[in-house]
Formats: sequence, C-alpha cells, structure tokens
Amino acid sequence: MTAPEPARTPILRAAILALTLAVSAVTLVAPVRAADPLDPPPARLFVTRQPLDAADVPAPAAAPAPPPVAVGAYDAALEAARVHFGVPGISLAVLKGDGSGWSGTAGSIEPGRPLVIGSVMKTFVAALTLQLSDEGAIGLGDPVTRYLPEAKMAQGVTIAELLQHTSGIADLFTDSLSQALNTDRAHAWTRAEILKTVGGPWFLPGRGWAYSNTNYLLLGMLIERVTGSPLRDVLAARLTGPLGLVNTHLIGPGEEADTGLLDPSWASAFWGSGATESTVDDLVRWGDALYGGSLLRPATLGRMTHFNKDDYGFGTQRVELTKTLVGAGHSGLLGTYTTLLVHLPRQDVTLAVIAHQSHADLKGILSYREGAAPSLLDLVFPG
Repeated sequence: MTAPEPARTPILRAAILALTLAVSAVTLVAPVRAADPLDPPPARLFVTRQPLDAADVPAPAAAPAPPPVAVGAYDAALEAARVHFGVPGISLAVLKGDGSGWSGTAGSIEPGRPLVIGSVMKTFVAALTLQLSDEGAIGLGDPVTRYLPEAKMAQGVTIAELLQHTSGIADLFTDSLSQALNTDRAHAWTRAEILKTVGGPWFLPGRGWAYSNTNYLLLGMLIERVTGSPLRDVLAARLTGPLGLVNTHLIGPGEEADTGLLDPSWASAFWGSGATESTVDDLVRWGDALYGGSLLRPATLGRMTHFNKDDYGFGTQRVELTKTLVGAGHSGLLGTYTTLLVHLPRQDVTLAVIAHQSHADLKGILSYREGAAPSLLDLVFPG
C-alpha cells in the first residue's frame, strides 16, 4: 500500500538534491556492466517524490525553531524519560517534512558531539551499493566472488543476498572474537584476519534469513574493490559530503575519525558494519534524504524498503514505534551506545535517537509519559 503524498515545503530536500546533482560527476565507479537482471518488487512502502529542477532549488535555510513552550516540553520529556530508564545520556533529533524540527540532549551527552551509531552504518553501505548498481558498475544478482575472489565463504552468494542478510554466511561476532577483541584492544585487525574467524555457513544462500555483520564487512570491501577508493572516501564523495553530514565518519586506525569512542580492535572488526560516528542532527538529515527519495531511483528505493517476513529490506529495517507510526530505518548497538533511525513516510517525519547505554529501550524512551505530561512522541505528533 502506498501512502498519500503529504503537503510540504521542500526547502531542505531541494537543497539536498542540488548538492547531490553537483557531485554527480564524481568518478568513484567501475566500468559499466550489463543491466541488472533482477526486477523491482511490485509493492513498496514509500512515497517517491517528483525530482526538482536544479535551477529552481533555493539556498539551504535553517529549520525554524518551535515555539518556546514546545522547546521546554521537549527538554522536559527527554529528561524525564532519561531518568526513568536510567540512561546516563541521550540525544534526540526530529525533522519534519516542512523543514521544522527539534534536537536536544539530556544527561552526560554534550550537544553536537559525534557518537557511535553501530549498525545504522548499514544504511550508508547499502545506499552506496545500490548507487553502484544503478550506475551499472555491479549487478545485485552478481556473485560476490566475481569482485572478491578471496572471500571463500561467499561462494554462491549474490550481492543482493549480502544486502538482505539471506547469504547464510555466519556472523563474525562470536564469543571467541569478542574475547580476542577485549584481550588486545590496541590491535587493529585486518579484513583478512577477521574473515579467517568466520565459521561455516548457517544455511545455503537464499534459503533463510539471519542477521550477520559479515555481510556488510564484505559489502564494504566490495565497494572499495569496485571503486578503487577507500570506503571513507567513497562515503564522503557520494553521501556525507554532498549532504553536509560533517559529523559522520568511519571510526578506527587510519580512518577519518579516530576519536577513542571505540578501541582499535572493536573499530577494525566492525568496519563497514557499524564502526561509525555521527550525531542525531546528521542522522535525521540522512534518513530524510535517503527515504525521502533524494538519493536513489524510485524503483531502487522501492527495493530497499521492500521488507521480507523478517522485516528486513536492503540495509533497512521495518520500524514500528506504535501501531500507527510505522516506517523504515535501522537500529544500532555497539560499545556503550544504542541508536535508532526511523523515517515515517505517512507522517513525513524522521527521528534519530542515540543513548549512551548498551541495549537502551529507545522505543520505550520515545513513548514514556511522566504523569500527565506528554511523551516525546506526543510532542512530535500532537493530537
């Protein structure tokens, strides 16, 4: 079922599209290959907006602030939820389709400080992979070993199966690897070292579904192999640079952000699948651009948000905040940080939350009411 198009003032997305068009000549791609044989699915959740003429795109404008009483109400609701759930620090941002929004922090988190976003990084890697497919550099039905012959565990696996976690490749994150990462936290693991730790397949390719960080480690390697550039450079040239996401970077030795948020062992092990820093302000802009239709072709976005019975698409999860607030995005859990990004297409609202606590109940935090006071979701969706 396709949602109706909401009324909107397209200032922010217009600016995003202009920036995206401005870098369309970036040459981080491989020679064009044959057309992808996979057809897009017949149904999709998300509205596709008509592209704007670049000549009509206005200059970027700051999002208008809500009335002071609303600002105070947001602050109070965020602090009340933080205290109730015992979270040391939390950061929240909201971006609506008309360009208005709110962002704030409570507790130990400093405003504007980048934090670990974990598997929300998979939305970036998936978008890069889909862009390369749209450009003809790769095909989603191509075997992974065409580009990564050294990845023996990916024998018979397609790129699409990596994206959707239907490859059957075992997760790199195991008790034994966790122990090794903690034993020598200063050691930066190579991709080859990590892949050697991966166990045997969980099931035959395409015969099941299981979440595996190994899939996105391989996709990061594939992006580098196809473009001939480091993942951090491809990310900056195609996504974070054009969108102005100045606080979003890969974490770890040799990467743009080596901030101490993650030990080198953990950062290197989860490269491509989660070792990334960002802010909630960057994330809502990212979610709005990605799921609002500014970055991918309509059919490609449809495939990304076409969820299987396990509520997973291509690097995107179906997220249900309440029975009426359902959208797409991704959760993240790495180190001592829990993250949630969700775009709600029917309401045309994007939310991002980062808590400085492992396994924080972010949906509970968004829904929590203290007495007669409104919850955060009540404030975002009044009435």
